[in-house]
Amino acid sequence: ALDEKVKSIETSKDYFSFFFISIDRYSELAEQLGVMGSDSLISSVAKSLHEVTPKKQLLCRFTGHTFCLMLDHSKIKLVKKMSKVLISAIEQQIINISGHAINPTISIGMCIVDSSIKESADVLDRAEKALIIASKAGTSQSELYKITEGELSQTQLDNKWKEEISQAIEEKRFVQMSQPIISLLGDPIHRYKTVP
Repeated sequence: ALDEKVKSIETSKDYFSFFFISIDRYSELAEQLGVMGSDSLISSVAKSLHEVTPKKQLLCRFTGHTFCLMLDHSKIKLVKKMSKVLISAIEQQIINISGHAINPTISIGMCIVDSSIKESADVLDRAEKALIIASKAGTSQSELYKITEGELSQTQLDNKWKEEISQAIEEKRFVQMSQPIISLLGDPIHRYKTVP
């Protein structure tokens, strides 16, 4: 869905926003709750997020304790307002799991997806960078990604590496080193190990 939405921007100009949502202190909570309790926590958070997500917007579990939301708004004011709604929905709940009363919180990294983004990898990269900043600021935080001057997109970085590797191959700058493995029992077969 994300790939299709990013590709459609070229013709439709329908910009949107992308949210990376992560349960705060998840490792600590998972250790306290165990596997079954952790699954219950993730399910409860997912349900609460779903209840406040506007209709026809895509909310899904991304990995482990991380969710994604694609919102058909690209106005910064509306994007920030939505992040507050999501954070508040989670903060207001107390979940009883395995005899523990848990008051979960979430942090959110967001990015505006516009014509400067050519691939879904760039969307994920920007939202993840924003999430890292939000998580470092504490619990129940959100951060909107801001591009810095001279910053390369993930696609541009990938292309740069492809170019450098191709050039190194053409110029024969790659060297594979190996060392012999010598048998102490007099084995006549020679073996070699590649050295990293």
